[in-house]
Amino acid sequence: MDIRYLTDDPEAIATVAKWIYEEWGHLAPGRTLETAHVKVRQSLGPGLPLTLLCYVDGALAGTAGIDSVDMSTHPELAPWMVSVFVAPARRRQGIATALCGRIREEFKKLGTRTAYLFTPDQERLYERLGWKTMSREEYRGETVTIMRLDLE
Repeated sequence: MDIRYLTDDPEAIATVAKWIYEEWGHLAPGRTLETAHVKVRQSLGPGLPLTLLCYVDGALAGTAGIDSVDMSTHPELAPWMVSVFVAPARRRQGIATALCGRIREEFKKLGTRTAYLFTPDQERLYERLGWKTMSREEYRGETVTIMRLDLE
């Protein structure tokens, strides 16, 4: 497994944008594939948002990121781990776990004391990685779990 920054491989923008749009586009009203491209391109830095890419045997297998805002209903919470996605053919191979571990390191580099995420369906994975459930709520028509990670 090789995890690197999107800035090291900007050719991956189209694939990452497509993954994010197809997986979570319904949670971002008005987002199109093109606006997803724009959002991913913002990860080319400097600063946040930040996107990581995971390669297995030279092929792009997954992505994860950090952003200062993720849920419009919780602007008081920041920063967020966002867009943890593994290509379907590569799931159950430890890629999400590796990406989340690397994101944790990136949070520490940023001096983050508490990080957040929300998930409609991966609460058990994140609990296993040390995240704690804060609440469950309806967000844009879907029940999601909001979680936190204390990094102190």
